[in-house]
Amino acid sequence: MSDAPDRISFPIVGWEFNLSAIPTVTEKCAKKFYARRTGTARSSKRSYNFYVEQYVQTASLWMNSKQLSNGLVYVKAACFRSKKKNAGPYVAMFAFDKENIVDGIGDCPAGKVACNQLMATIRTVIHLQSNGFSEPPDQLSCTDLPQQWRVPRDNQIKGRSIQSLNWRGVRDGGSALPKLAHPKESRAFQRSIQEQQQAKQKLAKGLLALEPKNAFAKALPSTQSQQHRETLYGPASILAPLSYQQYLLPHGFDVHLSGVSLCIQSPAQSLPTLPLFTSSLPWVPQPHLARDDIPQTIQVSNEAAQDLERGTRKQSTSTTWQNERHLRLTSSKFGTVLTRKVWSTKGRQNLKTPRDLSRVPSIE
Repeated sequence: MSDAPDRISFPIVGWEFNLSAIPTVTEKCAKKFYARRTGTARSSKRSYNFYVEQYVQTASLWMNSKQLSNGLVYVKAACFRSKKKNAGPYVAMFAFDKENIVDGIGDCPAGKVACNQLMATIRTVIHLQSNGFSEPPDQLSCTDLPQQWRVPRDNQIKGRSIQSLNWRGVRDGGSALPKLAHPKESRAFQRSIQEQQQAKQKLAKGLLALEPKNAFAKALPSTQSQQHRETLYGPASILAPLSYQQYLLPHGFDVHLSGVSLCIQSPAQSLPTLPLFTSSLPWVPQPHLARDDIPQTIQVSNEAAQDLERGTRKQSTSTTWQNERHLRLTSSKFGTVLTRKVWSTKGRQNLKTPRDLSRVPSIE
């Protein structure tokens, strides 16, 4: 294998965002072009990975047919690097006539032979033409791709409560909506106190048959509890863990019933309706809509508003204002107060004593 004897000079201007004028490029043309270069089978497979993993920016595909008189059409595209990913992408270009790929070049160190970026660009053009694209599609954004929210980033998943798990059926025909998770045993059945006593006697006889001197089996029939509590598995002794290991309420919460009684059902009164505009007569608002007592009380003039804004902005530069707020617990001093280990008596008094800041003049 040897390199092509004559290299083609690619144009600088005249590039268009159009793929319809490019002759049909086939996979046979790509393999024939690669066979003329000093490439190996391993490099050919690696260049195919560049195409599959979308190293080529499809939105950067350009075509140049200004020199169509010589029978050549030029194509170029930007392709990401395999190393030094923080650097800019390489530019790969190739020239094509009606039958073969005449020449190609890339910015990478192996661009004069048959680099992976160049072969990935050729395969991208073949793929777009086979799907009937007349112009390159836009680059896919992260929101256009399938969501990956339920795919863990690694093998280590943090433990969480079973009540907070999101149960979904991620399969064909599975449920796409989350379902509430409750720790329960579907095979469990409730047993009465008599059935529990019979099971206790049966367990004691079985243990004594295996070990006649078993103290636990001898004392088991005589254990009886006078107080029971209802559970998911039926009545249980108040001394049994089953009676208090229930998720009836979250830990640390109490239920308080309000003293509000139920309202008495009575026919509701309809709201008054306002008359609509009639023809060209002027509309007179209702008296309760015409009052503007509240806006009049808070209305200030333009000059007063400017003075208030100017004084408020310059108040923080006042020495008197800073001295009055020096020992006060403000949001800017909260970190200092929080980390202070020892407080003096005067410091505690200053935190509690109110101060009159109305006499602090604003700085004009």
